[in-house]
Amino acid sequence: MWQSHRRSLLRVSTPQIVGVDRFPLRRVRAVALGLLAGPLMATAGLVFVALALWGDVSVPARVVLGVVGAVAALFFGAASIGWLILAVHPAAGLTIDGEGFEDRSSFGAAGRVSWCDVADVRVVNTCGQPTLLVRVVDRDALLARMGPWARRTARTNARIMGGAPVGISLNAVRGGPVAVVDAFQARWERWRVTQHAVVAPALQFPADPWRSAPGGNPPARRPTDGWSVASLVTGLLGLGPVAAVLGFVGVRRTRDALRRGRGMAVTGIVLGLVGTIVGIVFVALATTQPSAEPGYTYGDNPRLDTLWDQCQAGDMGACDDLYFSSTWHSDYERFGDTCGGRTNGYARCDP
Repeated sequence: MWQSHRRSLLRVSTPQIVGVDRFPLRRVRAVALGLLAGPLMATAGLVFVALALWGDVSVPARVVLGVVGAVAALFFGAASIGWLILAVHPAAGLTIDGEGFEDRSSFGAAGRVSWCDVADVRVVNTCGQPTLLVRVVDRDALLARMGPWARRTARTNARIMGGAPVGISLNAVRGGPVAVVDAFQARWERWRVTQHAVVAPALQFPADPWRSAPGGNPPARRPTDGWSVASLVTGLLGLGPVAAVLGFVGVRRTRDALRRGRGMAVTGIVLGLVGTIVGIVFVALATTQPSAEPGYTYGDNPRLDTLWDQCQAGDMGACDDLYFSSTWHSDYERFGDTCGGRTNGYARCDP
């Protein structure tokens, strides 16, 4: 299968055995992740922290909002910085030569890996994206040579990618997935021949639109899935549950690669879930009154009566305390909200 497919790709890209094959990073993609996606998610985390610090919420909600917000802000803030550093790094991308390869295509990339460390290589589809997975002979030795962030990424890859600590997104570098895989296979085969080893097993392409059809002709343009588009649009509009449901339907409809739009469906799912969580949090905040005291009108609660008298006497701080301490839609709340009948409400009496 590999040989027939390889012959059909010779007109597209033929890697040079002598020298080095370089596939630079798609820097626009890295800049977009560093300046748009990462900061937006970090800002959402900071909003949660602000609600935990200054919002009128219960202690359990304050703890949950603070922890989730702080973790999100730190993680996405660090990821944004990593992507921006990677975007300006001169060696960012994927380099393949006769001794091995060097992966600098992400801020958690594996770095330099020798061919003698490679045990198995395969290409899989991850959320519709072609990914090159590399299993190594001694994973512990490879992890020991990595930095802290790359080591954590490699361990995560090994857990979710069938034991492969190195995962390279083929869409993250220029040149196209076919050219990258072709160069990778040629270099690995050549190294094994020079080392008098068994010829490396052929890399098998998964069914995906970037694979050329027999004869070298590209496949016909596939239609875009409407459910995936609707998921993305509703996610951007803030319709969280609708976007998530449409996104799951879109993922199911695009899994056979006969329709485009899997990326939009996944984005719609993420936006939908985030929107749903944010909506639930705000509803909980709006309906929670941890400091509310019983009583509806003057004379029902001695403490609220005292605040009422102080507010009526001109103490604006007491008016605010009366508003926040009373139950919803009570006379106490209305009196405190209007600063003892002095304003129309909807603003603090003691700014």
